[in-house]
Order: sequence, then C-alpha cells, then structure tokens
Amino acid sequence: MHKFLMLLIAIAIAVPLTAHAAAPDYNTVDLGYTKGATTGFSGGSGYQLAGSYAFDTYWFVAGNYAQNRFNGGILT
Repeated sequence: MHKFLMLLIAIAIAVPLTAHAAAPDYNTVDLGYTKGATTGFSGGSGYQLAGSYAFDTYWFVAGNYAQNRFNGGILT
C-alpha cells in the first residue's frame, strides 16, 4: 500500500511537469558587451559581443561579434 501511495504521488507530480514541458512559457535572454578605446589619431581598437536566446515553440539563438582596429589612419 505504501508503494502504491508513493506511485500516485509521483504521477501527480509528473503530469503537470510533463504538460508544462510540452507547452513551455516564453523565456528570453539577451547578453551584450561593448568596449572601445582610442589613442588620439594614431589608432584605437574596439569590439562588441552580443547574444540572444529565446525558447518557445521553436528554438531561437543569435550571436554577434565585431572587432575593429584603427592604426595609423588605416581601418583594419
């Protein structure tokens, strides 16, 4: 009888969790980082990091990375 009761409790917990996993709520995470530096006209540097994550009926992942340098008047 004790095992049967534990089984019923486990099923009562598992059913709502399974239903929630089948139709999850919308969650999103956005990450961003930027940095820039200049040293007058002689040059400088900068870079940017960005990310995005969304979980709904479909998965969505996006990323962005950029790095720019300016040395001696030439953009490289």
